[in-house]
Amino acid sequence: MSHAFHKFWLKVTAIVVGSFGPVFFLGTMAATMKPARWTLDLISWPLDGATTYASPDTRFLSALTGGFLAGWGAMIWCLSIWVYDHAPEAVRWTAIAGIIMWFCAR
Repeated sequence: MSHAFHKFWLKVTAIVVGSFGPVFFLGTMAATMKPARWTLDLISWPLDGATTYASPDTRFLSALTGGFLAGWGAMIWCLSIWVYDHAPEAVRWTAIAGIIMWFCAR
């Protein structure tokens, strides 16, 4: 794969990861919690509607998760534009390691 192709996919990854930030942040408010509740229900398969945002603790953790994901997406984007040209393999493996850890730790 070409250098430009890898850089493109890093940006796609940044957008996908970062897009969950606003979803989970908006889950902290009653009027906008449906997308976050559905996403959390999807992640904790099966889709059964058992996941709720009734607890203040869940809303607090949702706000933190939203901030972490938005920041992680921004970091991947910045790595793709400021660092990738100087150390492409290191940036690529850094993003892959972060994504693997996210799925293993959950």
